[in-house]
Amino acid sequence: MCGDVQLVNAVSARSTERIKGMPGFNVLETKTGQYTDLIMRDDGGITSNQDFRRGMMYLIDREQMRKTISRGYGAIGND
Repeated sequence: MCGDVQLVNAVSARSTERIKGMPGFNVLETKTGQYTDLIMRDDGGITSNQDFRRGMMYLIDREQMRKTISRGYGAIGND
């Protein structure tokens, strides 16, 4: 916003509203391979129980996380 760059890659979701509010600036969204996930081993213990893993899927409100953490940018993954 100070005129030093023409293009910025990987803007944080937190910065998007400030950028959009500046005259002459815009935010473009593209799909990316960057993602955050929860990985559990399934070769023993409680994590090998399919009901436990399914419960973990439903434990978190994914839409709320998308809205708050990603500020609406992003997509909910396919399990």
